[in-house]
Amino acid sequence: MSRETAKLERITKFIERNGKIITGVKCTSLRENGFNDMEGTQWVVGIKVFTIEKYRNVQFSWFTNSTCIDDYYLDNNKNPTNKEFKNSVMENIEDHLATIFPMEKCS
Repeated sequence: MSRETAKLERITKFIERNGKIITGVKCTSLRENGFNDMEGTQWVVGIKVFTIEKYRNVQFSWFTNSTCIDDYYLDNNKNPTNKEFKNSVMENIEDHLATIFPMEKCS
């Protein structure tokens, strides 16, 4: 079961508080979740935080919108395919979370 949040800050705080037991982070999924006239496309981002052997890994579902997701698309390609867009965003979210403390990015 995943923890649901509308703020990436909750995930970053979790990583900061539990840094000693965390071994890695992986963005596992990025899927569209409808459209809203006020916020644009709604997205659900799956993020998994890996821990040392004694502890359970933690999975988060981050609910956000296209404005925030677009901040993580850093490629110069103006017309990416859906797969290229998602892969780029997921990789950049992983990179962002990995900078919170020195840990290895999971492949």
